[in-house]
Amino acid sequence: MNNFAIETWDDESEKVTFYSVRWEDAEFQEMDRFLSRMKAIPAMNGPVQELLQLILEVIGNTYGAQDAFFNRYENRVTALPPRGNIKISEIQLDYGGFPLRLYCLALSEEVVILFNGGIKDAQTIQETQDVISTKFYEANEFARRIIDALNEGEIIVSGRSIQTYKGGTEIYL
Repeated sequence: MNNFAIETWDDESEKVTFYSVRWEDAEFQEMDRFLSRMKAIPAMNGPVQELLQLILEVIGNTYGAQDAFFNRYENRVTALPPRGNIKISEIQLDYGGFPLRLYCLALSEEVVILFNGGIKDAQTIQETQDVISTKFYEANEFARRIIDALNEGEIIVSGRSIQTYKGGTEIYL
């Protein structure tokens, strides 16, 4: 696997800083590549907006990255939206039959790394027509390398940010 950077994707939410990863030779972060690919499919415009509302408003501004939002386990990563009927405070969420999966890694209630994903149109990832299976494997490899770097002390989560062990914000793995 090539080297990649961990970069801020959105830090304007009240409760969570969202990061994404960018391949060393890529122009765009994986989250932006996901959005671009999905927005090019007219039938996915509504689901993309629902997913962004979940990420930016519900998680980012209102509740933070609570475990209930990250219950769709896919090896080392989780997939958004959450599985099943979720009730938190006064909201109730049910994404049954939702066509998109976005892979992510919640490092704390204040830090989430968003990867890539795709259209889930079959029972298993391997049976889907979209490139989602490739994105699934890539997300898990990104997560493995990030978790290893955390465990080895190369990077740390400090409040709403990810930093190098020296306090730097430019992170390359």
